[in-house]
Amino acid sequence: MVVAAETLHPIRRVPRTPRLGLAALHPDGRTLALGLDSGAVELLDLSTGRRRTLGRQETGVIAVEFSPDGATLATGGVDGTVMIWDVASGQVRETFEGHEGRIGIRGLRFSRDGRTLYSAGPSSVIAWDVAGSDRLGRRFSFSTTPTSPAFAISPDGSVLATPDGKRSDHIALRDLRSLKQTRRPLAPGVGQISAIAFAPDGPRLAVGGERADSAPVLVDVASGTLTPPMTGGHDGGFISVAFDPSGQRLLTGGHDQRAIVWDVETGKPVLELRHPRRRRTDKETVAAWSPDGTMVATAGGAGLVALWRASDGKQLATFKADPLSVASVAFSPDGSLIAAGGSVDKQVTLWDVATHKLVGRLPHPTVLAALAFDPGGKTLATVTWHGTARLWDVASRRPIGLVLPGPSVFANVGFDPNGNHLVTLYEDGTGVVWDVDSDHWKQRACSVAGRSLTREQWEELLPERGYQPACR
Repeated sequence: MVVAAETLHPIRRVPRTPRLGLAALHPDGRTLALGLDSGAVELLDLSTGRRRTLGRQETGVIAVEFSPDGATLATGGVDGTVMIWDVASGQVRETFEGHEGRIGIRGLRFSRDGRTLYSAGPSSVIAWDVAGSDRLGRRFSFSTTPTSPAFAISPDGSVLATPDGKRSDHIALRDLRSLKQTRRPLAPGVGQISAIAFAPDGPRLAVGGERADSAPVLVDVASGTLTPPMTGGHDGGFISVAFDPSGQRLLTGGHDQRAIVWDVETGKPVLELRHPRRRRTDKETVAAWSPDGTMVATAGGAGLVALWRASDGKQLATFKADPLSVASVAFSPDGSLIAAGGSVDKQVTLWDVATHKLVGRLPHPTVLAALAFDPGGKTLATVTWHGTARLWDVASRRPIGLVLPGPSVFANVGFDPNGNHLVTLYEDGTGVVWDVDSDHWKQRACSVAGRSLTREQWEELLPERGYQPACR
């Protein structure tokens, strides 16, 4: 019921909202944000009674708060996640995860300028940089339309290649340090771009598109000229593309249950690998080279990862990584491990290449989208369909720090050749370059806190780790 503030007389009756978690009033007094036990987030127009559903969280919503200007809505869930919504478009801008336990968010409050959000959990309060100006991550826009978040980083770590253009059919080349475009976009002519890879020597890009039956294209980075087109292609377009260590072979995965090895010099396919499947619809296949180029891993439908000998296509082993499907697969830099990201079990599985045995599981709260090892093989980066990226210590199988937030959409992830920066790209055209140098993290934390944690604070926040004060 809506009542007049002065007289308390009823003005309008609004249908009761079932299983309401919490509500917040917009600064203009005309709109009420509703968080439901079902996880749905709605906006209620108090003058007309109309409702608009923004979306939903994974679990019930128990905290809701508008920013001072009313342009942003923050919601907190039972699972401890905080989601940032753009009120005008109804889209999720970011998802924050950092509170421990399953008790949920106790309260949300924006700072007066709206640049910081404070969330209260069961035992801690976290300040989130909503504006993004004080983060270790640098944001940029890489496309004017929603697109596949394909990207590649040059071998020397200086150039970032991403889709660009109104139809995402061009390639923008950016300086990885400044994130500014360094030259005019390249036009490979494959339609909407879905896969990009730099050659090991750097001057060339291999590009695959969504256009059915199109072959991969090689583009000279300096001149933008195309080599003669390769022959053949994937029915339904490309999902992945990668050069072998020598740069003489190209490996592609597509929407047709196949991985193809191409001879770069002749442009002809030399090996076709048909990924095993259990249903006729199990067609999506991603593929990765082993570091020495002697083996290929394919992954996709039926939740399987298949290991093949690259010289003759002999299948060496299969790993059951998920009940339904695998979206991403990668070899560790030393070739000893294979990591696979599953969709149903919401976890990364790690397998020993030599013994074909499962050696570890990395659980996630939601579906995996992509994963990548750092060049040293000590860290694994993962990103979910909700846009949150995580860093994992491979040896201990434990997460490193808090999650790295991003838009709540499908994403891709990868390290630069030095392992000091992590790039996350999102299908809404947003990109973030994160500084993941641990020394820089310590410096930033010390500058914010102004001191080291006391032993009591350390025991509360990091009870499983020995006391190691970072600040001097």
